[in-house]
Amino acid sequence: MAIGHGSRFDVVRRAALALAGVATAVVAAGCGTHDPGYPVPSGPRDWNVHPAIVQIAAPKTLYAVSDIHGMYSVLAPLLFVNGITAGIPTSPSEVRWAAADAVLVVVGDVVNKGPKSIECLEFLEALQADAEAAGGRVIVTFGNHEAEFLADPLDGNDSATSTLRGELGAQGVNPLRFGDGTDPRGLWMRNWPFAVLAGDWFFVHAGDTGLRSQATLAADLQADVDLHGYRGDETVGAASILEASGIFDKDATLGPRDADALGVRHVVFGHDPKAIGKKGVIVTASNGTLFRIDTGITPDQNYGTGEILRIRFDGDTATADVLDNKGGATPLWAGPSGTAAPP
Repeated sequence: MAIGHGSRFDVVRRAALALAGVATAVVAAGCGTHDPGYPVPSGPRDWNVHPAIVQIAAPKTLYAVSDIHGMYSVLAPLLFVNGITAGIPTSPSEVRWAAADAVLVVVGDVVNKGPKSIECLEFLEALQADAEAAGGRVIVTFGNHEAEFLADPLDGNDSATSTLRGELGAQGVNPLRFGDGTDPRGLWMRNWPFAVLAGDWFFVHAGDTGLRSQATLAADLQADVDLHGYRGDETVGAASILEASGIFDKDATLGPRDADALGVRHVVFGHDPKAIGKKGVIVTASNGTLFRIDTGITPDQNYGTGEILRIRFDGDTATADVLDNKGGATPLWAGPSGTAAPP
């Protein structure tokens, strides 16, 4: 992500800044940040309530999907035909959970590229609440597109209607007020975790965690966000856990070494729909260490029609299969599973 200034200081940006006022704290630019060239209002984050890495016990069933990118027309029916929701709601906020005590992990990039980013956000926020009431759980993690928005809510290169910024503008919502958490939807998004640990499975958007332990990774993310907001190298830097691309294809040993450093057996990631195997479908590599679940459903890619990774845990074993948009299931991997090493 390249954040700079120049032509992006336009009338719309100045008007948005004026409307935002001065009541919100501003994160200062400095070394290790990606400066958009204007003050970025930021809000506080309570790391005790909203940790950088969410850790849960392995459920009986876990579903994972990533890189929805505003494609509500794919997301809603995909979850319905696979029994995760009770139907396709008339309004996104009316969605109902149907997967009992299962867990759904959305591994980043809910927004941008497709035409319905706001609908996807509202759908997942409502689904999260309904799942909790029904004994299940929905966890949505940061992707690079969410971090980039918070780093530069007025990005002049992100002004098309098929972006979160463009959709907010169409609703008359100031992107700065969404990004700083004044808008409750923005507050929900800015408090997402960066990764999820479920048993010995680790879910993170771009996959590469820099050979760090979970404790080190969480501490680095917290320190960076506290100092720079969402504009630091840990979030929008080229080598961050949200932005890094093509790493596992360049070094086939890196995935297993990352997993070892994290104390896990498996790393599930999205971000790059062509990584570690055939594009358009969910793939695994390194003897089941890596699972790439971005299938490239956006209009600019159009590699796949949408798939879900389903992991079922049974004692010390786990099975992973791929659920398609017709409700079919294809076996992908089976092997030992257990509890991750202490972070």
